[in-house]
Amino acid sequence: MKHFGIVKDGQFVAKNPKSYRYDIFQKEGQHIIVSIEVYRSKRSNDQNRYLWGVVYDLIAETTGHTVDEINEIMKTKFLTVHTDLGDYSKSSKSLNTVEFMEYIEQIRLWSMEYLGTRIPLPNEVDYEF
Repeated sequence: MKHFGIVKDGQFVAKNPKSYRYDIFQKEGQHIIVSIEVYRSKRSNDQNRYLWGVVYDLIAETTGHTVDEINEIMKTKFLTVHTDLGDYSKSSKSLNTVEFMEYIEQIRLWSMEYLGTRIPLPNEVDYEF
């Protein structure tokens, strides 16, 4: 279970305090692990439009594949997770904004190295996404 909130004056303030207290109460007398991580928002719509409208589009033009095929190829290449139960490709929907930009940067570097195709950065593109 995950609970979202904010730290104020050194204390965790849950976004949904009722649910948080209920879950804590259910663990009464048990040893638990509490993990703290900084919340990062999911990829932005602008990031996603850049990926599909610039990055995938340029690679598709170079290779002759469709953008949907490029999406599957790139997910397999850069978002594959290896588990004891087998391998699977994560969706870019699960990435936060930082992870998403890292994913795009991997694709940009790969494209330059293996296809000789330079993909412009978002601020180098002349049109709105």
